[in-house]
Amino acid sequence: MIPDTLYIDPRRRFAIGYFSEYPIDMSLSVDTSDWKGIEGVPILRSVFTLDDLQEKIAILDEDLDDVAVERLKFFMARLLRAGMRIERHDFRFVSRDRVPQWRDDAECGRLHFTYLLKNEGAVVDSEVPTLWYYDQLYACSIDPRMKFEGNGAPVISSASMMLKLATPVGKIYPYFREDSPDDAGMIFTHTTFRRTKHRPTVRLSGLAHVNGFTVYPPVFDSIEHARWGNGHFVAFLNGSSGIVTPTGGFSDIFLRHLPPMPVVDMEKYVRDLDGWISSREMKVYYRDTDKAVPSDADGLLLYQPGAFVRAGFFVDATASLGCPISGVRTRFMIFSNRGVKLHDVPGIADQNPSLLIWDLTIFDYNAIFYVVDEFFYKGVRLIVLLHVPASLPGVSHDNMTRNELERLDRNHENIWPDGSRAQRAGQLSVAAREAFKEAVDGGEQKPLSMNAEWRARTNELVGIVGDRLVTLKPFHETRSETVEIVRDILDAEGGLDDIVPEFGLMSRPSPLYRGVDGQ
Repeated sequence: MIPDTLYIDPRRRFAIGYFSEYPIDMSLSVDTSDWKGIEGVPILRSVFTLDDLQEKIAILDEDLDDVAVERLKFFMARLLRAGMRIERHDFRFVSRDRVPQWRDDAECGRLHFTYLLKNEGAVVDSEVPTLWYYDQLYACSIDPRMKFEGNGAPVISSASMMLKLATPVGKIYPYFREDSPDDAGMIFTHTTFRRTKHRPTVRLSGLAHVNGFTVYPPVFDSIEHARWGNGHFVAFLNGSSGIVTPTGGFSDIFLRHLPPMPVVDMEKYVRDLDGWISSREMKVYYRDTDKAVPSDADGLLLYQPGAFVRAGFFVDATASLGCPISGVRTRFMIFSNRGVKLHDVPGIADQNPSLLIWDLTIFDYNAIFYVVDEFFYKGVRLIVLLHVPASLPGVSHDNMTRNELERLDRNHENIWPDGSRAQRAGQLSVAAREAFKEAVDGGEQKPLSMNAEWRARTNELVGIVGDRLVTLKPFHETRSETVEIVRDILDAEGGLDDIVPEFGLMSRPSPLYRGVDGQ
């Protein structure tokens, strides 16, 4: 059967045949005897829409197993996003982030999907941890329905996965349903293979859903609810145990089903961090607010020394504040070498003379700050923040990075504007407290502190919305002409400099990993 278009990638070793007409039976592989140039190409696929062709190329070009991706999409639509109907939501794979940047991506990065809200005509983005993909990849080695056997190019798509995994409406599950559904609508299913001359009686268990699809046919020796709940189940197979995840995947308890782990080159990162901080002179900036710092559910202030804070907006600050005026409840003292003084940018101060009066310094929309210290004195709380690279929270759990920050806090001759004071105090937090006390006790109240427009610009707490911290994971700021102009200025003035960590791979013991990726 000759395809209308044949796409061959000799480097990735896959070929995809596109046909403009659907086959009579999508469960059968397409004959490839007429395909040219596929000798020695192990991965052959057939698609019947241009959208499927584009998506299939994106999946295989990322070295992902398309069976596992389609299985993940099926269960995302049914288990993860309860209440959605697959007929109304068209999931599509878009891309993969291979390099983790944040704590929740510490293992393998993230996968990006979109789905179409057909009733509203809107396309919605969806990101999931790549760990979910590897759970599905392991599940494919367990679930016999994920075997696409025979010669030719199989059709592996949302439609074919529906045929594999969905039970037609009104059809009885072909297994004994001996357990009632739980709160999530899950049913334990069982089947018994009677004793034969060559094997004893075997009773196997599986998992299904009341909505008409089987998560796993009876392949496990037993399955039970996990003690920690949250939609997880513990399954036992061939003497070992694993976890059935809420998205229908299967996870080895010791994570041996995962590929080699990406590990940051910490020695290089610490060198880059030291250079990032010492490459320019650190300066101190201030912003006051009449807002008090809220506490979390445990009664702890949201700014805890050693934590990271991400600003959910452009941060305005100044180097010209003196004594906190009446009504000020919180002062931020920000140390940074990446702030941009807007009044120094040609043409900007001419349009807004207040920038020069304010001595305005601005930090980026997604700026990350390390909480050095918090201190309460005479009714005002001091929060000391160190401006750090945006990539730092993703690797900060490493002791080397923590030690580097502590070292910087012990030796701040290049950070504190008054080097003699820094040497005398020995630590940034101690020096900051001394300066804060001097400002409160005998400092001069400057006119800027009482400027109504300035106070309105700096009234928000850095990195707090409502009563909780902004997540460290960056989000896309609102697109507007003003935002774009400010970002362009910051980029041109060097305010967006960052460190990109370099990663190596660390093998896992006794890998169970199977699939296309990580060969």
